[in-house]
Amino acid sequence: MRHDRALCPNAPDLAGYYYDRAREELMEYFDAPASCALIEAIINLSMSCLICKRYSKTQIYLDLGYRKWLELGASRSQYRMDIMMRKRYLKLGLALRYNDYLNNYDSGEPCIIDDSDHNVDYNEINVLNDKILKGIKCKQDIMRFEQTRIREAYYVYHVELIKIGKQTTKLALCGASEKVLLARERSLIDWYERLPDNFVNHVESPSSAYASIERQASLLLKMEYERQWINIHKHIFKNINVNDDIHSQRAKSKIQCIKSAVAIVELAELYNEQFEWCVFQFFLTCIYQASTVFCMIALEKTGEQAQCKSMILRVMRILGVASRKYEGMPDGMARCLCEFLKNQNLHDDLECACNTYLKLKPNPIQEEKEEQKEQEQAQVQSLLQQDLLPDPQTTLANDEELRALGFDSELKELKQMLSTDN
Repeated sequence: MRHDRALCPNAPDLAGYYYDRAREELMEYFDAPASCALIEAIINLSMSCLICKRYSKTQIYLDLGYRKWLELGASRSQYRMDIMMRKRYLKLGLALRYNDYLNNYDSGEPCIIDDSDHNVDYNEINVLNDKILKGIKCKQDIMRFEQTRIREAYYVYHVELIKIGKQTTKLALCGASEKVLLARERSLIDWYERLPDNFVNHVESPSSAYASIERQASLLLKMEYERQWINIHKHIFKNINVNDDIHSQRAKSKIQCIKSAVAIVELAELYNEQFEWCVFQFFLTCIYQASTVFCMIALEKTGEQAQCKSMILRVMRILGVASRKYEGMPDGMARCLCEFLKNQNLHDDLECACNTYLKLKPNPIQEEKEEQKEQEQAQVQSLLQQDLLPDPQTTLANDEELRALGFDSELKELKQMLSTDN
């Protein structure tokens, strides 16, 4: 289900079967003392719910897992003293944190784990891995552990970066000034400077035995890094009630947003050439943020529309690769971008996704529009028969509201842009 839906056609049925069995078994252990095995089972159940977009259930499992994790650390001294047990304990916390961030983005619901209460330095996992590696003598064991060490380091740095982004978003929503938001750049720069060389310098023909996994981690981390630059500057760029000359901060933020959005698209194209993304990566999140930047710039009609159109078409091609394996968000996002191009008179009949990989697929957006239109017509006929036809202005307002509906809940920003007048 996570990597290739065509590989096993009945994967959802099998996953559902084992999910139900695991949930039934877990019911007997809710009141049992916390253990690593119990928390791992809870995390797996939360991941299963996340795949199926059962976000409320995901939150329940994450909350339960986090409570058990706190209980485990408070009651067992070996999770503070023994290196292997300490690492296992921290990895469970890291997995809970990562899934919580992912569920927060997908569902829009607040995180279960509060950053102010959960001040854990997961970089300790990297420190422990260095100590463990020194004690391994067998060459094959060293190679196996090195791959594990790279994967775990990737998640450590990724969670740290997302945490920086969450703090930035919180400040922006609280009405922080430009100065405060711009100060967040220092956190991003510091994070990047702490990255190990194997995550920074990904080259075309590396000699490392672990080159593939290092390059994959490097590309994903750099995409997330650029997304966080957008996160800082898009909040400033959105503010249209300020001086917009070429020397203003809004103009500078606009340039930074374009720079980071283009970088994300280029990194994603490199990634698609060599790897396949998973729904538990933030790959699509980065692509989505980049596409919102191009749409915002295009709406301004300040001369960059041709560049924005070109970049949106490149985004569609990236989504086309993802669409081969995943339903929902990739196709929904491509259709949303197609509608946007049409509304802005930028549509390209030859290159747009609607005439390439989406051509033979059912269009839920169009189907929803037709269904809404039929419902509106039926409602009008009913009101006419009852002589209860509402005021035309009210009808127009309702119609505008209906136009804003549709698509996946994840496409909120693009959806708002679609309802913007040409």
